[in-house]
Amino acid sequence: MTLKEQLLQIKQNSPSIISNKLLFEMVENIGSLDSELRDTLIYSLFSDWTTTGKLSVNQEQKVSSFLLDNSYLLQNIGSLSNGVEG
Repeated sequence: MTLKEQLLQIKQNSPSIISNKLLFEMVENIGSLDSELRDTLIYSLFSDWTTTGKLSVNQEQKVSSFLLDNSYLLQNIGSLSNGVEG
């Protein structure tokens, strides 16, 4: 099952426990060119999970640290290959 399929299923079923493996798979795909995967699934699920307390403080800290340390949030911003000049 692909990440997109997993997240579509999760969005429908709303699990009470989120695995670290799934979280980091989501983080690794946060810059995906697939707008449904990125915007509708990854961004919205992260938003929902953090505002409703489904992620533990430890999970939130690990994800935040990973995103900032590895510049995932800024990756390819302003590069010529993505059509955005910076």
